[in-house]
Amino acid sequence: MIAGACGLATLRWPSLHKVSYRFEDFEALEQALDAEDTDLAIDDPQVGDGQWLLATFSVGEESTSVAGRVIDRGDALRLTFEERDQLRLRHFANGNGRPSVRSLVPAEQTLPPGSCALVVSASAPVANIVGKLIEGWGASVRSVGSVEDALDVLRQAPIDVIVLDSLLPGLGCGDLCQALSRSENDNRPCVLLLGQDPTCADAHAALAAGADDFVQKPFRAQELRARLVGLLEHRLCG
Repeated sequence: MIAGACGLATLRWPSLHKVSYRFEDFEALEQALDAEDTDLAIDDPQVGDGQWLLATFSVGEESTSVAGRVIDRGDALRLTFEERDQLRLRHFANGNGRPSVRSLVPAEQTLPPGSCALVVSASAPVANIVGKLIEGWGASVRSVGSVEDALDVLRQAPIDVIVLDSLLPGLGCGDLCQALSRSENDNRPCVLLLGQDPTCADAHAALAAGADDFVQKPFRAQELRARLVGLLEHRLCG
C-alpha cells in the first residue's frame, strides 16, 4: 500500500478533493509502485465510496497529477487508479520527474487560469452540459458540432484541451486526432474523449491516433473535472 511510503495531506478545491503524496526520492516512488498492493489509503470523513479525486505525487520540487477513484474495501477506503494512470505514474518515476505546476494552479480554481476548452459534440445537450461545467471550473469554452468546425476553430485560436464526443457526423473523432498528430504546431491541445465504450471503432481510432484520455458516458462531473485538471497540468509542464 503506497500510503506507508509517503506523507498524505488532503487539500480542498471547490467540490473537488486533491490528495498529495510526497516521496523522499524517485527510487522510493518506484518501490511503492512495484508493491503488491498499490492502492492508496484515504483517511478523510468527507471522502466517500465512488468519489473521484486528483492525486499529486511529489519528489523534491517535481510533481505530477493523476485522477483516481475512491473504493470502499470494507476495512478502509482506498484510492485506485486505472491502468493508463498507473502508467503515467511509472513514466514520472522512471523519467525522474517533470517541472512542478502547483504554483500555476491556485487553490481557488480547479482549472489553470486562462485555459480554453473546445467542446466537440453533435449533441446540443451534451455540449451545453459539458460547456457549463467547464466554465464553472474556471476555463473559457467554445463549442462546435463537427470535426470540420473544430478544425476551423483550431486554425483561428489557441485551444488547451478538446473534449471530443466519440459520436460525430461526417469526419470522426479519429480523423481529428490524426489531424492534430500531423500538425506542425508544437503547442498541440490535449484531447479528452467522451464515449460509451472505449473499444468501439470511433473511440479506438481516436485513442490510437493520440487522444490523451477517455471518460465513459454517462459521465460523473467529478471524474470529468479530475481528468481535465490532470491533462492541463501535464500540458503546462510541456
